[in-house]
Amino acid sequence: MKMTLLGLLLLALVSCNQKEELAFSLQGKTNSMKNGTVLYLKNNLSEKIIDSTIVTNNQFTVNAKLSKFPIRVLLYNKEFSQWRYMAGK
Repeated sequence: MKMTLLGLLLLALVSCNQKEELAFSLQGKTNSMKNGTVLYLKNNLSEKIIDSTIVTNNQFTVNAKLSKFPIRVLLYNKEFSQWRYMAGK
């Protein structure tokens, strides 16, 4: 009985500490990027890369999970010759 209560208490504590993640999707079109160009989506505050995607036929999609929202991000190519700053509201 004590082990069951201890197990339930431990399960409740672990469940409370889990962060809820929000699904995030970004679809875009480009004008002149070559097929195979890699785009990176980076959290502008933490400097961590959230996700990356590959441009195909001047289109791309990023699907990620975020621990908080709104967030300020930077979308850029490897050479940083093309980039876009975005802030969610």
